[in-house]
Amino acid sequence: MFGYLRPMKPEMKICEFQAYNAVYCGFCRAMGNSGALLRLTLSYDLTFFSLLALSLKEDFCGYCSCRCPAKLFAKKNCVKQSKELSYAANLAVLLLYSKLLDNLSDRDSNKALTRLMLLYVKPKYKKAVSELPLEAEAAKKYLESQRKAEESGASLDACCDPTAQLLSEFFSRLCEDGEQKENLSRLGYVLGRYIYLLDAADDLGRDIKTGAFNPLKTENLSKEDIEKIKKECELSLNLCISEAQDTILKIRLQHFEPIIKNIIFLGLKNTQNAVLHSKTKKERKLALNGKSV
Repeated sequence: MFGYLRPMKPEMKICEFQAYNAVYCGFCRAMGNSGALLRLTLSYDLTFFSLLALSLKEDFCGYCSCRCPAKLFAKKNCVKQSKELSYAANLAVLLLYSKLLDNLSDRDSNKALTRLMLLYVKPKYKKAVSELPLEAEAAKKYLESQRKAEESGASLDACCDPTAQLLSEFFSRLCEDGEQKENLSRLGYVLGRYIYLLDAADDLGRDIKTGAFNPLKTENLSKEDIEKIKKECELSLNLCISEAQDTILKIRLQHFEPIIKNIIFLGLKNTQNAVLHSKTKKERKLALNGKSV
């Protein structure tokens, strides 16, 4: 899964869909500036972060034409490079490096491949740290707290909190205005909690098989138990979505407002339903794109 903060594409106008893709392409280019292979780690979550960062500025950087390496270098419309996209790309590098370090302790990870990726990412990570020292320190602090919580078998809330706190801090740095900053911080917190909860529910079946840690997992779970856990998790996810919807209405958006509201008001619930209720990969893929089987 490459992120959970996805738009509900069938509900977007053509111009909105094109604008979203332009931000996605712009973010991809920013990742490529850090390292060509980093483009392969693009996620919907940090695309949303890029979209939000761009939406808060009065002056929009505009669009340009670029060539896409994934489309045989065909020309595509994309957002011009900006400090907002560079900021998001550096955050992506910080989070990727931390994730790779965490993967080394996972039972089911390919440790040889992970170490190879770390060799490639480490120089990019050092550069990102030099540009964003405070964010790097925050990432290190909260992800270490999460690792300790998981190793100790802490409660679900305790395991969710570090990710939520980290995104809260990242989001709050997008603006210096007091009230706006507070609302961005809260939005980051509830979205961080949503991502962690949905990821835990998404990985539950696999983690049971591999023996990997999952805060939702208990001993001797039947299929009925798993379904019950997912339903209980769904209640918490719905609360996160509701608060995210309330919070986004308090944030002053200068650009991309319909797209951001599409993600918050339609995309979050659609992704949640696709992850929790799809029976097959095909059904899930269709559901994520707003289609039925």
